[in-house]
Amino acid sequence: MTGPRKTMPTRSIYAPGFKYRNSVHTDISETFKAARRALAREAQRKAAERQQSLELDNVVTMPARGAK
Repeated sequence: MTGPRKTMPTRSIYAPGFKYRNSVHTDISETFKAARRALAREAQRKAAERQQSLELDNVVTMPARGAK
């Protein structure tokens, strides 16, 4: 069994895209809504991908007329 895992930031505070936001100006419900939307988009993309692969897997070639 391993010990507790340490969570590290995904971006550095020195990265050009980093913008500090005070906790007063954050809305956790909006953050969770955005995460749910992203998960739903990913699930929808995967479902469409699976559906397309099913459609391609079920193609059966028909023998030519009169061929044996």
